Formats: sequence, structure tokens, C-alpha cells
Amino acid sequence: MKPATSTPTFRPLYLQIKSMLEESLARREWGPGEVIPSELELASRYGVSHGTIRKAIAALSADNLLVRRQGRGTFVATHTEEHSSTFRFLRIRRNDQVDEYPASRLLELRRGKATGDVARTLGLKPGEPVRMSGCAPSRRTPASPTSSRCRSANRCSPSIA
Repeated sequence: MKPATSTPTFRPLYLQIKSMLEESLARREWGPGEVIPSELELASRYGVSHGTIRKAIAALSADNLLVRRQGRGTFVATHTEEHSSTFRFLRIRRNDQVDEYPASRLLELRRGKATGDVARTLGLKPGEPVRMSGCAPSRRTPASPTSSRCRSANRCSPSIA
């Protein structure tokens, strides 16, 4: 009787290219915010079709490693574009042409014990420790730091301590 051998597993070509691109990103061949080579240049580099590169880049974009900008190219994600993706179709611009994005700011943070309703909502036993936070809406410009997020304004929101 022959010993069991492992059978090779099939892996689509675009996923192989995606892995190679991830390795290039990990080696910082292209840094955050930098444009990567065009799809045609990458196709030539890896010896694959333009469609294979496009599919690999789409997968990396879905994983938030790359950001595509129509007419400008594909860029390495900086992960500072939170407001641009969260509020992609919401444009609030002041008269001085500065963009603003909805945000909240923390007014209060205190520890307490879960009441019956709070305990049920959080899946805790009544009396277990929780943190209570109070938030208020605030304005945030692209240059200002991200504010803390809360469930609603002017209300204390419990969380597990």
C-alpha cells in the first residue's frame, strides 16, 4: 500500500500576484501614500496579463492595503483617510473652503456598576463594573485629530470596564 501523499493545492494566479505585491508592501518598496507602478508596468514585471494585475489590486484594495484614485493611480493606504471613506458622499465645506467631518468629543468618562437594563444590553450580570461615557457632537477638519466615537450625543453610553 502506498503512503498518503499531500496533493498540491490550486491557487489562482491573481492570489499569487497579490501575495507578491503584499511582500513588496511589507518590504516597503512603496511607502504609505506613495503611488505604486501602473497596472501595465506590474503586468510586465510579473509576466502576467493586465487583468490578473487588476484583480490582484482589487483584492488588495478590498483589504484596505491600497487605495485607487480614478485618473491618478493606485496608492499605498496610509490609514489616515478614515473620514474620506466613512463620509465618502457627505461634503461639508465651510465658507473658507475647509472641509469638516462629523465627529464627537468625550465629555465624561466614569466607572460604575451595570444596572439591570445596562447589564442585559451588554450581556453582563447586574452590578458588574462598566465604564460610562458622555459625548457631544463636535466639528473636525481633515487636519485635526480624530475624536472619540460615542453612540449618541448628550447621553451616557455604557461599555464593559
